[in-house]
Amino acid sequence: MNRTVGILTILAACVVVAGCGGQVPPEAAARSYIYRDEGFALNVLPEWEIVETKKATKGQSDAATFVRALPEGAGQAVVSVTVDTASGTGDLEDYLMSNRKLFSEQIVGYDELTAAVVTHASGRQACLVEATFERLKEPGDQSPDGQVRLKRFRQFAMLHRGKQYIITATGPAETLEHWLGEATVMLDSLVVW
Repeated sequence: MNRTVGILTILAACVVVAGCGGQVPPEAAARSYIYRDEGFALNVLPEWEIVETKKATKGQSDAATFVRALPEGAGQAVVSVTVDTASGTGDLEDYLMSNRKLFSEQIVGYDELTAAVVTHASGRQACLVEATFERLKEPGDQSPDGQVRLKRFRQFAMLHRGKQYIITATGPAETLEHWLGEATVMLDSLVVW
């Protein structure tokens, strides 16, 4: 009986420490930001503020959001990670084509710069999309002076264990030099397990 209690105590301790996502692999444990419940980690640079981490309700994505203030009047850059159930195919080429179609339908001024299946820095296959755009097809995405500012995004999407992990960097296209290099370091540091 004591042995059974001991084993149950060890199992309970493992669940509390490891969470539902299992044990954090060494390459993830070395990252500065770990979201154990959804099985991802990345390095957040000191200039970037952690804004939000939320547990999804039904129909929403788990998210981690990081923001970097830009020079006066230039706005901000955002890196976000979403985790959701992967719908449809597990084939990355099909996934990429579906996302490209979605982007072109939902984003005003969408100008694709890159769209390919690549090997991410983590070693996983991923869809990479880079583009400029004006706004989402919803009102209210204009600057206070009423002018539309061109934005740029770089996004990696990975499929793993029935989920889609999407990490996106977005910011003003006119100030790329202030944020895209740092954001790319963060995007490249993403590890999923």
